[in-house]
Amino acid sequence: MQLIPKNVAGGLSLLDIAEIAVTKLVSERLLSGFIGNGTVMSGAVKGVGGLALSQIDGKHAKLIAAGMLVDAVEDLAISINPFGLFARAGTAQNADAGILRI
Repeated sequence: MQLIPKNVAGGLSLLDIAEIAVTKLVSERLLSGFIGNGTVMSGAVKGVGGLALSQIDGKHAKLIAAGMLVDAVEDLAISINPFGLFARAGTAQNADAGILRI
């Protein structure tokens, strides 16, 4: 029995998933002062960054890209917010720093 399973979800290990989660958290905290959080602008910037990183070879570049893309999709979902389905939570209080709001 392994302490940390090598394949938990879709070929990802727990350490891979942790790297994605930490990347999402760090990108959100670092960028919120510049581009806001939970806005169309922040989602677009993080999305473009994640897509650019996904083109780099290497496991860690792909995992970092995944973390940024998860944060980008979250920001877009919060900013578009159809019918109030997505509540603001976490560090989304910095959303007012964003340039573009819908």
